[in-house]
Amino acid sequence: MRTFLLAFLFLPLWGCAAVNSNLVDQIGTRYPVDTHALAIEAADELCLHYYPAKTIFRMEHTETVFGTAFEDALRKRGFAVSETEPSGVPLSYVVDELLDAPGTAYVRINAGGQSFSMHRALRQLR
Repeated sequence: MRTFLLAFLFLPLWGCAAVNSNLVDQIGTRYPVDTHALAIEAADELCLHYYPAKTIFRMEHTETVFGTAFEDALRKRGFAVSETEPSGVPLSYVVDELLDAPGTAYVRINAGGQSFSMHRALRQLR
């Protein structure tokens, strides 16, 4: 009985493990203009921590609004972005709307062990 109960308690966590949580864009389709602006702002923030001409970021390519805009913004600032470069700085992100503050976007960027986050009001520009 105890084993069954433990398995039942951890069942929801198994579903979370199957989802790729390294690259998450939950607002791109609802707020594409805001999401694009957040991607540019995140790329600008990375310029403060890494040298653009000397840094390769290792990040999976995604077809999300944030992912595409973020990768483009990084390249325009002089960063290299690769899916396979083993020496590249691992880069991941989460972009979502805060549950406690609807209309507010949250962005968390993880790069090479460093993490930063920001939140901005969504202007609902579509």
